[in-house]
Amino acid sequence: MRGGMQTAENTAGLGARRRRRLDAFAAAMLAAGAFGAAPGAFAQSPVSTPGSTEPLVSEQPALITADQLIYNDELGTVTASGNVEIEQEGRILLADTVSYNQSTEIVVASGNVSLLSENGDVYFSEYAELTGDLQEGFIQGIRALLADGVTRVAAARGIRTEDNRTVFERSKYTPCRLCRENPDAPPTWQLSARKVIHDQEAQEVRYRDVTLDVFGLPVFYSPYFEHPDPTVRRKSGFLTPSYQSSEFLGNQVVAPYFWAIDDNVDVTITPTFATKQYPYLNLEYRHLFPNGSLDITGSGTVADREDADGTTHRDVVRGHIDAAGKFTLSRNWRTGFDIFRLTDDTYDQLYGVGVPETRARVASNAYLEGFGGRNYFAANAFAYQSLRSEEDDRLQPFVVPELDFNYMSQPLFADSYLTADANLLYLTREEGRQVARASLVNAWTLPYTSDWGDVWTFRSRLQTDAYWTVGNDPDSPSTFDTTGQDSAFTGRVFPQASLEWRYPWVVQSGGWEQIVQPIAQVVAGPNGEWFNRGDIPNEDSLDFEFDDTTLFQPDRFNGLDRVDPGVRFDYGFQYGVYTGSESYSEVFLGQSWRLQENDVFAENSGIGEAGFSDIVGRFFFQPIQEVSAAYRFRLDQETLDPQVHEVTGAAGIPKLRLSAQYSFVNTQFDEDGTVIFDERESLTLGLSSRILSSVTATASVTRDLTVGLNQTATLAVTYLDDCFFFSVSAERRNFEDRDLEPDDRIFVTIGLAQLGQFGTTFEAGGLNSDEE
Repeated sequence: MRGGMQTAENTAGLGARRRRRLDAFAAAMLAAGAFGAAPGAFAQSPVSTPGSTEPLVSEQPALITADQLIYNDELGTVTASGNVEIEQEGRILLADTVSYNQSTEIVVASGNVSLLSENGDVYFSEYAELTGDLQEGFIQGIRALLADGVTRVAAARGIRTEDNRTVFERSKYTPCRLCRENPDAPPTWQLSARKVIHDQEAQEVRYRDVTLDVFGLPVFYSPYFEHPDPTVRRKSGFLTPSYQSSEFLGNQVVAPYFWAIDDNVDVTITPTFATKQYPYLNLEYRHLFPNGSLDITGSGTVADREDADGTTHRDVVRGHIDAAGKFTLSRNWRTGFDIFRLTDDTYDQLYGVGVPETRARVASNAYLEGFGGRNYFAANAFAYQSLRSEEDDRLQPFVVPELDFNYMSQPLFADSYLTADANLLYLTREEGRQVARASLVNAWTLPYTSDWGDVWTFRSRLQTDAYWTVGNDPDSPSTFDTTGQDSAFTGRVFPQASLEWRYPWVVQSGGWEQIVQPIAQVVAGPNGEWFNRGDIPNEDSLDFEFDDTTLFQPDRFNGLDRVDPGVRFDYGFQYGVYTGSESYSEVFLGQSWRLQENDVFAENSGIGEAGFSDIVGRFFFQPIQEVSAAYRFRLDQETLDPQVHEVTGAAGIPKLRLSAQYSFVNTQFDEDGTVIFDERESLTLGLSSRILSSVTATASVTRDLTVGLNQTATLAVTYLDDCFFFSVSAERRNFEDRDLEPDDRIFVTIGLAQLGQFGTTFEAGGLNSDEE
């Protein structure tokens, strides 16, 4: 070859004659030429011309490896061939052949060319022209794998400029993985465009004349489109709009805007424009602090509102706020709040706030918690709002404050320990009863395991309560609306002791393990109506449920306002068979016998004034992973008629799986004999099928057997892979309350990786409330 191979002295002489600075790449090529054609790799140091201290190259070293390096003095070119690799400042160029022209400072690479940029993007081609610093260039027939390792770009040619922009012409872009069995098949979705500009400094990808192809078929066209590149976690801009339709609001267009205020602060502004009502606005503010987080969501509009008595208020403000915060104050202390309030009790369903239809009320809470060893302290404030039309919000309680302190001692003699639970509460209402309570429960627990293996637990406790009330009716302590009654002080001291015995037997044979465990307990305390007399208000012990989980609790009430007096015997039997983590069965039966008469428990609660209680139990059966069934029940102790029972079951494999849930609850009363709710009976059936690895279908129906009406019915089909989500579902709801009417809805949701999600909701029309 003309010019031949040069010596190191000749190379330095060339630098002296030209007297100009060479970049790192050229110097590396010259140095490689000085070492001849032997393959190798080395780090390039700065080179100076004779008589000058000015370096000819960048201070950043370059690394070159190749099978052969040749310098042509006459043409001023350096050529590397055979497994060429050039690395500088985080950029790596691989090719079969690379040549460098000193006069134009252009690098030409050919044959299996790949360029790894400093941000992790990799470009592939058969031919490329680049500047000496590898920051600008032209690539023919380019293919690119971006830094996330999945996103791909293919184009007829690509041009990279020094401002970190890469322009692709006649290109395709997809974040979807290619099919392993058929890599030539079209990806799930891709964007085809006349021109794509990837601006790495702005971290944006912009398209001109773009078409969205799904499974190879064009479904959408736009003259211009842009989105953040895969390196962006969050960026200000409009999110994907959506379309919805409902009977109350009409057709709706939702146009959210995301504002990234800082790395740890953002706001989402979501206006919704409706054809039948005024526009409404939803705002979400999120703030992440070094010691906690804050998330506030609120919405508002002006619309008509209908009261429970049928009165319609025109153009009133309606809205909601949902705010949550949690902050760590120190290693042992934290504080926070969770606030949820609505202007009225149908706003959440009309405007899609997200409160379940079966939810009777919502609560707001602010708290302070402290942890130290085995001890715990909490200060809480609560406010409640009813979502039932028949309930008066003026009777809902405000609890400010409720203070709790729980103490547990270190183990004492014979592993016994002491506990102390203190509670201080003040409860008020806009109208109705006010209560202040101070309570202290001291207890001593002594566990013991005999040489025979049976387990004994002795517990003794003393509960001391003091009350101050305003507006309490002694004849109806569960009634809140007692305005006008006098204030009063009252209290009680209630001692109780219990002894529990358990004797577990374990039998192992042939891979089976059986556990048989009889359980018995005696509970003793003073008896009499005095301990639950009417001048002690009942605020926190209204929701009593007698079942297998409360049978062996010494005090079965879930609050402090009511105690479980007298002497009783509890007994039960538990049996389990286990053949591994996926196959097991369990059975439990239990009952209680009360020695003395006491009417503290309400009618139909399962515990009579004296004698035997109802029989409670549970049964769980899972012979294989694909089949399971559970049954929880409470049976009348005389007739064995079910008072409460719940059956759940599921069977099948992912290809086809069936599920069912049946529940029945008899009429429930409070301690005053007032009906809390009538008999309830419902059945829910479900079906799911994973038709393909990416396609699932589900269907469910919930029927109220008491009135013979389907409450809800849903049907959905979903496609999900690594880059595409599509779901279409239909829902029928038979729920009616003033401006809420039964309706049918169709939901369509499309999600594209890196681009966002688009959803629509259509209301197919109202139903008659008596239609099944």
